[in-house]
Amino acid sequence: MLLRGDLYLFASLMNSKLKREGNFLKLLLTSIQQVIDLGMKNGGTDAKICGSGGGGSVLFFAEDRRNWLVS
Repeated sequence: MLLRGDLYLFASLMNSKLKREGNFLKLLLTSIQQVIDLGMKNGGTDAKICGSGGGGSVLFFAEDRRNWLVS
């Protein structure tokens, strides 16, 4: 579309792709939030999402080691 100079069609395709990704991201973020909630219930006081599209992890800060969840 860009090579043909059809910027409006290009923008439309970008928007439809974003909408499809948005549905996937909502599902993914719900799953990540469940992990964060579990970590917080088990002694975490703060959480940071780390990683990229190829994988990732959630880093937790906890003050009391006896409450750490190990899996």
